[in-house]
Amino acid sequence: MLITGQESLEELQRLIIQYAQHCPVGETCPTCPLHILGTLSHASLATLVNSLPQPACLDLFEMERNCRAQSTAPSFPKNPGA
Repeated sequence: MLITGQESLEELQRLIIQYAQHCPVGETCPTCPLHILGTLSHASLATLVNSLPQPACLDLFEMERNCRAQSTAPSFPKNPGA
């Protein structure tokens, strides 16, 4: 997801609701905050998201980005020579 930080609060809230309901990454990262928000009913999701200030919306996208990066990072065995 490409978020520039220049989006309006309303646009960020719309994107959060959209991605929570239909995450483009799917269930790759079940601990993703957008995936978790998607488990709420539409009314609850909209009420919650529409109450968030802009910094909190940006934080959600940052947490999503970090979660996606962790889920796609290669895992290496610990102490392979031990």
